[in-house]
Amino acid sequence: MWTQIVGKIRLAHAPMVNHWWQVTLYVTPRGLTTSAIPYGNEIFDIEFDFIDHQLVIRSSTGATRTVRLEPK
Repeated sequence: MWTQIVGKIRLAHAPMVNHWWQVTLYVTPRGLTTSAIPYGNEIFDIEFDFIDHQLVIRSSTGATRTVRLEPK
């Protein structure tokens, strides 16, 4: 469910590519990431950090937010 939500956010904001390739999550040393997503004049990314069990949202403005990966 977490990956579906992140995928829908990326689908809504990333420019369309054939077969929805812009929604792909990429493997990182700590988990999965969306890579950069444009948002107005800024960009942000979302990373699943499976080491610390959190979802990390980083913005090009320097802001960072985290959400614990736990049942809601």
